[in-house]
Amino acid sequence: SPQFEPSLPKLQNRMCTLFSSNVVVRSQRFPHLLTHSALIVSLELLVLVSLHSVAAASDVIDCADAGIRVNQIAFDSPIKDIIWLENEIVFVLTRDRTLYRSDTDGRTFENVMGMLEDSNVEEPPFENGVAAMYPSDADPGRVFFQGGGKVHWVTTNGGKTFHARRPKMILSGIKMHPHLPDCILASRLNDRCLGTSQDGVCFQQLYVSWNFAETWAVAVEFVQQYDWGPQAGTVIYSAYDSAEGGGGHQFLRNPSSLNLYRSRDMFRSGLEQVALVVRHGIGFKVSKSGIYVATMETEGAMALYVSRDDGASFMPAVFPETLKQTRYTIMDQDDGTVFVSVEKGPVDPAATGGIDGITVGDLYASVPDGESLLSEDFESGLTKWRGPAGSAVPAHAGVVPDPLCAKSGTDTCRGKVLRMSKCSSEGDAFSLQGVVCSLARPCRISFWALGAAWQGFSSAFPGHYVWSAAGDNLAKGPAASSAAAGPDKDGVHVRVPVSKDRWTRVEYIFPRGRSEFAFAEGHQRPHPGSAAIGRVHVMLQAKALDGAGDECPVTYFDDVRVSRARSEDYVVALRNAARDMLGHSDVHPVAGLQGVLLANVKTDRDEVRTVLSTDNGNEWRAVAPPEGSRGEGGCRLQERT
Repeated sequence: SPQFEPSLPKLQNRMCTLFSSNVVVRSQRFPHLLTHSALIVSLELLVLVSLHSVAAASDVIDCADAGIRVNQIAFDSPIKDIIWLENEIVFVLTRDRTLYRSDTDGRTFENVMGMLEDSNVEEPPFENGVAAMYPSDADPGRVFFQGGGKVHWVTTNGGKTFHARRPKMILSGIKMHPHLPDCILASRLNDRCLGTSQDGVCFQQLYVSWNFAETWAVAVEFVQQYDWGPQAGTVIYSAYDSAEGGGGHQFLRNPSSLNLYRSRDMFRSGLEQVALVVRHGIGFKVSKSGIYVATMETEGAMALYVSRDDGASFMPAVFPETLKQTRYTIMDQDDGTVFVSVEKGPVDPAATGGIDGITVGDLYASVPDGESLLSEDFESGLTKWRGPAGSAVPAHAGVVPDPLCAKSGTDTCRGKVLRMSKCSSEGDAFSLQGVVCSLARPCRISFWALGAAWQGFSSAFPGHYVWSAAGDNLAKGPAASSAAAGPDKDGVHVRVPVSKDRWTRVEYIFPRGRSEFAFAEGHQRPHPGSAAIGRVHVMLQAKALDGAGDECPVTYFDDVRVSRARSEDYVVALRNAARDMLGHSDVHPVAGLQGVLLANVKTDRDEVRTVLSTDNGNEWRAVAPPEGSRGEGGCRLQERT
């Protein structure tokens, strides 16, 4: 995310770190810098100074010349992490694994290690104490405290009380669910990795808890990276297929053999609801705009793929030129724009004063979805639709008022909608207008449905067709040749929930080159990813459900739209933007000012200049440096702030 670092030059010689104290920033973690949405100007700042002494409030430092008041707090060792909760609760963790708590918004702190059961028990070669803190975004009172050994702790009330959790394993990482407070993902290195056993091979396991760490279930072995997906029940993770290669040890294997997987139900059914979604996905990030996956391509090149549908399918990110770089930084904006900073590689050490890790990268900005190709709200009847086999009108379709509006008696209805009274096997209504949808020029389809709706695309009326959406109960057996014998086998791309009492909206990209579903064209299933789709017509029908015989529920459609999918296309926004060794890009949106960005760029003279954009990165202009700055309008690369 874009990063900000507040600083006060008059206090820098005290080696203090400044953060807001009289405004609570929920779950804001130290030393992660404040994002633009959490950067709040405060007249009173808390200064946390790491000293080797007992934590206590000291005298107030006289900082009148800086216009602020500063409280100085001392701890037993340097600070490792700090988190803010609601109700003036602050936790501080030191490098000596000591936990401190404040209920006065940081004005005073108390050592709470005595409240953590068995926190002083050491099991060599593991350490005692608290190793890490993980606040819950779903519940401001909950925090998971990872122990240095096999005992961990949780609180549900901001630290008034603590409860020990004893999974009898060392944890290597934690992911708290952003919306479900009881759900946690955790990783564990096995005993071979930890050096406590010489048996077997070294690998990392993924565990899941659905009851706030009371019990754990092992989900995956040889997992490399993991995170919660955009939807509540989704887990995204990368893992190796098996223990083959690299002598069996996970961390000696070639990253190109990693694959990306998606669980639809948080592993509640084991691996039954897990699907491989991207091959060779060596790294990913779950962002508010989607899921981004870096893949290993031929000859060591990298590619970036994007999913906007909770990881069900992925589209390649299209850049103006071929990228050979290996590191990406994703930055989301509130208006939906996504910036991707692509690293160019390390800068010549001579230009950085010998500082390693300083890099530069080009900044690319996403473009909005493309032009509208088809739009139908059925207010003008069926003038834009025809039936199968050359018939002028759909055989079993008509335009009627929204049935839910008539039942409820309210004015919050969809107006006129398409009603289908009987089932069809090869489409009932076909759009008269054809649109070009191919792997090179994909389309975005969206519609509203009520009942047992099926939707697909056809190259004629019906001709060859592709089922891309279906009801919950899928057709079985040979009669379902071009429909679906299962969600991962014969062409179902998106399932439309069967619903009798509410409208359901469906949106997806068609066709997909990388999808967990293969396409089925006509009565022959092509090789996955090879579906040759060109100009197609939107196809709608109602479908009988399994076990219902010939009975077909009345089904409705409304607001069918097709547009050119371009949200994965990127254009150059800024060349040679400075980055740090962790991949943070010096590009920052200005809080409260829509479309205003500040960035640092490297010049041909190996200097850094600050530039400003007021139109979300379309045009940039140089910002004059403060009076008295060294250089001719710039600073050395290692001196940037």
